[in-house]
Amino acid sequence: MLVPYAWARVREYALDQEDWRAEWVDRVDRGWRVLSLVHFLVFIFNGRFRSVADRLAGVRLVHASNEAVRSVMLDLVNQQLFFDGFVELVVTLVPAVDLSWMQRILTRLYRGLKRRALALTGASAPAAQSQVCVSCGLDPAVMRHRSSCGHSWCYYCIKLDATGICPGCGEQILSVERV
Repeated sequence: MLVPYAWARVREYALDQEDWRAEWVDRVDRGWRVLSLVHFLVFIFNGRFRSVADRLAGVRLVHASNEAVRSVMLDLVNQQLFFDGFVELVVTLVPAVDLSWMQRILTRLYRGLKRRALALTGASAPAAQSQVCVSCGLDPAVMRHRSSCGHSWCYYCIKLDATGICPGCGEQILSVERV
């Protein structure tokens, strides 16, 4: 921990001097990077020393005895593999599934529950509701249009709606007029 910090300070100081020290530090830095690359390739093949410093010092991590119990808990590994597989499945299937029918059902359910709640409390729907866009809920709707079922839409929402079905009442939209 102290060696990388000290090397960073020496390197910074040498580069500020712009003399022979900068070249020397640059050569040492390049040499260390090449040595680290060679060590990494050797580590991939035999896996004995974790770092260049461990290799230079001859330090290896080994068990105190060969009879040591080497139990590995695979619960977390299995859980991660399951999660990754599930994510891959979802990422693959979601673009292929059309969920607009579910959106329409949930919208109808929400609006039905909202009407029941208003009926139970004795309140009525606000009068400005007719200016609210049935698709995005913007009040007032931007460049308001009215569909054949009587609901208000923003110009952009009615142009982008590909289903042709009103999300407010579920009726087929036959015509649209500017209000």
